Amino acid sequence: MSEPQSTLEKGAPARREQIRVRFDKLRRSRQQGMFGISEIAGLAASGVMLLAILFSYVYFLVPARARVKATQDERIRLQDRVRLAQEGVNMNASPSATVDEINLSLETFERQTLMQSVRGRMELYGQLNELMRRHTLRNTAGPVYAPLEPIGSAAAAGASKAGNARWQSLYPGVSIAVTVEGQYANLRRFLREIEVSKQFIIVNAVELEGVTDMDTATGATLVSLRLDMATYFQREGVEASADTR
Repeated sequence: MSEPQSTLEKGAPARREQIRVRFDKLRRSRQQGMFGISEIAGLAASGVMLLAILFSYVYFLVPARARVKATQDERIRLQDRVRLAQEGVNMNASPSATVDEINLSLETFERQTLMQSVRGRMELYGQLNELMRRHTLRNTAGPVYAPLEPIGSAAAAGASKAGNARWQSLYPGVSIAVTVEGQYANLRRFLREIEVSKQFIIVNAVELEGVTDMDTATGATLVSLRLDMATYFQREGVEASADTR
């Protein structure tokens, strides 16, 4: 019995030594390399998850927030339009009172804003020529004037053939098509003066394009401006107000 026990006692230190050696090797391997295979795999998985989160944020959340912001801005704009439309309107007024108010507003507009037809036409022709001269513009096409008959008149039936039906209104008027050429700054001032004219002029279309010619005096590049406009006058039999411009 003593011999096996002696063998076990001799083998125990050997096993402890083997365990210690293995533990030392594992500790040195840990010290030599900070990350093992499991750590690297976990780090890679975390990186993939982070990239997925960033992609989801950019691809889904940012556009969604932009759409929400655009919707909110549109809502505010529409609310402002409703508020402005309701200003000065009595929501409790009867339909007949509302109609009378609209008719009075139209009558005031016609008497105080629109000119008489003959006077308005003559002033319009002279104004366009004066503005071209003042801003050193060259008239390359037009002005072409076409009468705009009031809606409902007998002469208005043929307006569609002339292509002017879209500019017709309750009032008689004239459509104007003109193309001028000059420096961009001069064209901008020319258009500005038309917009603030005492004539009731509506600019329906604007077309700008560069030309190959140069201004010989300044060497600046010339620009061509085409305008489609319409102006309106008082109906026959309407007396102008004393405040008419």
